[in-house]
Amino acid sequence: MPEIGSKVVNYIKKRGIKKIDILVTTHPHSDHIEGLPAVIKNFEIGRVYMPKVTHTIKTFENMLIAVKNKGLKINTAKAGISLQKMFFLKDIENKKNILYN
Repeated sequence: MPEIGSKVVNYIKKRGIKKIDILVTTHPHSDHIEGLPAVIKNFEIGRVYMPKVTHTIKTFENMLIAVKNKGLKINTAKAGISLQKMFFLKDIENKKNILYN
């Protein structure tokens, strides 16, 4: 598991979270999705939402592979979609907000 992936997974596990009901990505840039393959592999995921865009970076490919290997379906994130269980986890070490659902 790449370093950022293990940090994110450990951060979530320390909070007692075992299932992510809704996982949302805003766009496929590595600074937004780099840890998600590890998260997808290590947690039960309810639904995945992401915009209908593609990218050629390896990080994006790794995320798509993790989604496929878990048998998950990607739902299109777009205006008008209502998600009920949305919350942010604060990455204290890097002072960034991380969105998990």
